[in-house]
Amino acid sequence: MTPNQTPVNVRLELIKEPEYETWLAQTMVEYAEEKVQAGNYHPDEALQRAEQEYRELLPQGPATPGQHLFSIVDATTGDRVGVIWFAEKQRGPRPEAFIYDLVVLEPFRRRGYARAAMVAIEDEVRQLGIDRIGLHVFGHNRGAWALYDQVGYEVTNVQMAKTVALGESVVLDGEMPAEGGPSSLFIDVIGRPLSPVSVADANRRDRR
Repeated sequence: MTPNQTPVNVRLELIKEPEYETWLAQTMVEYAEEKVQAGNYHPDEALQRAEQEYRELLPQGPATPGQHLFSIVDATTGDRVGVIWFAEKQRGPRPEAFIYDLVVLEPFRRRGYARAAMVAIEDEVRQLGIDRIGLHVFGHNRGAWALYDQVGYEVTNVQMAKTVALGESVVLDGEMPAEGGPSSLFIDVIGRPLSPVSVADANRRDRR
């Protein structure tokens, strides 16, 4: 969203089957491309591996227990502008919500919908009694980094990798090589603890 744009209002609705299938087909392709760009998958096997991962995570589609998939809906116009998906996870002594995907459809991008959805998902997480949200962002996705920083996420883990040319000399005298190979960076981030809500407040929320 640009500084002069009016903030958008969104509501989250449980995703329905036709929209789920459209989203799934597109998001698997995009995920495979991201994995190739990050150096995790070979291009020849990327889509097949992405499809396998998604089928394992969502064996019952949107009805898979512990998985929460929502359509992002413009509360004013009723337009369906994207999808957000998180899962319930047990990491260490406390439960966590982990955001697997956030996508805004092309005609609605750069209007503030992604940020609004990230804020709205906090209410859904609170209703489950969870006060911590995590996600993963590829190192090359600088736009996502900026978004998550804006809504209060902090880096928790960093994995870094560098591809070097075969036969390249390693400099040990304190000087850096003149030119390094392409690098990869993988970041895990976590949201700030969410403020608690009472059970009564959670029960009053309309889960349309």
